[in-house]
Amino acid sequence: MKESSDMRVLPSTPVERLRLYGVFFFFFVGFLYVIGGLGYRQLVQSSDLKEQSDTQSRRVVLRPPARGRIYDRNGFPLVDNRARWSVKADLASLQKEFRGEYLRLIAAEKARDAVSIDREKIMEDARVRVLQGWLNKVWFVIDETNRANPKGRKSLAKLTPVTAPAERQINIDELRKHLRERRALPFTLVNDLAFPGTGQALTSEDGVKSVARFIEQFPVEGPIRLEQDIVRTYPFGVMAAHVLGYVKDTDALPDNVDDISEVRVESMQKLHYTGKTGAAGVELSYNHVLSGRSGWELWSKTSSGYNQTRLKYSEPEQGGNVMLSLDYRIQQPCV
Repeated sequence: MKESSDMRVLPSTPVERLRLYGVFFFFFVGFLYVIGGLGYRQLVQSSDLKEQSDTQSRRVVLRPPARGRIYDRNGFPLVDNRARWSVKADLASLQKEFRGEYLRLIAAEKARDAVSIDREKIMEDARVRVLQGWLNKVWFVIDETNRANPKGRKSLAKLTPVTAPAERQINIDELRKHLRERRALPFTLVNDLAFPGTGQALTSEDGVKSVARFIEQFPVEGPIRLEQDIVRTYPFGVMAAHVLGYVKDTDALPDNVDDISEVRVESMQKLHYTGKTGAAGVELSYNHVLSGRSGWELWSKTSSGYNQTRLKYSEPEQGGNVMLSLDYRIQQPCV
């Protein structure tokens, strides 16, 4: 059957043409909208978007300064500072060890056909086990009981969780709080290598030996590191304590935090190492003089919330000194 030779394509009706033009018009308007929006973000909002990105990927860490000294009328220090050496764990550097211990514990749970597996609890146990292992190594290095075991003293290797002093164990509550509030900062394993105020208090010479033994055995860039800060010391003990007063720990950010750093930190996350503030006496009355100016560090951070790279920093400035009308030679007989 032959097709009709006079079959022709009829022209579009005006209604169909209007629909076609309408579709093209909406596509054209949408294209202009997308191009205009991209141009606006690139040319007008680029600085704001970059600032938003920096805010989300960076944080500021504040370091407290050393407090100023307090002198008597003759220039003898009534309140001074000393360096405190602490042993701390860089949790970001230990992530691989945490993960390995976690997988080992999970495998052990599966091997014994556990009905339910509490993965959060197992992750916490993994962190504690890894940190406890490092803490045992630290004590092995710095503790004299492992070099000479005097008669009547227990060897470190034989100490059990029941008989071990508290400072030889990881405090789970402190670890939980640290991970919740200041995960990016190092976790303290040993607060002070001189152990002041304890039954194991060392002389300054023994304290230096502990620091030296640590430096000798642990690499500088390893996950377990020494950190130094400054704490108060009173050369004459309790003399004039009611006048001098005392300080207390504080985690509060300085009032002028946005004026301290050279970068805009208004909307950035801010963390602060534990510092000291006056609590009574001269320490409180002249706190504004003795406090000094905090230092700061600008860090990039990982997706897990740990510090990654230090981008900028400024050292803290020590507080001003205060001289009193007291004379320590007159005060000493009263002690």
